[in-house]
Amino acid sequence: MHMLKAGWPLKYYPSLQVAQQLDPPWPWLGSAVMAFPEPVRDAVYDFVAKHRYSLFGRTKKCQVPDLSLLERFVDKEELLSSGEQKEAGRKAD
Repeated sequence: MHMLKAGWPLKYYPSLQVAQQLDPPWPWLGSAVMAFPEPVRDAVYDFVAKHRYSLFGRTKKCQVPDLSLLERFVDKEELLSSGEQKEAGRKAD
């Protein structure tokens, strides 16, 4: 596994850790990916990273989730309060 000097994992590894916490089929996909040799995983990761905007698109502004999606966030109260602070700042300007 690739690691920074401070011990933080690099490249594909954090996304596989997240996949293990999600509902199926994501943990299975993460396990399947680990069956490939590390150079192959790195090459796929580098390709996706280089072409992410053409693959997934890009927006001009930060996407703000609607309230139904926001309910799924662990820190939803923090996100809501920071959004209210930003809105208050805009009204003051």
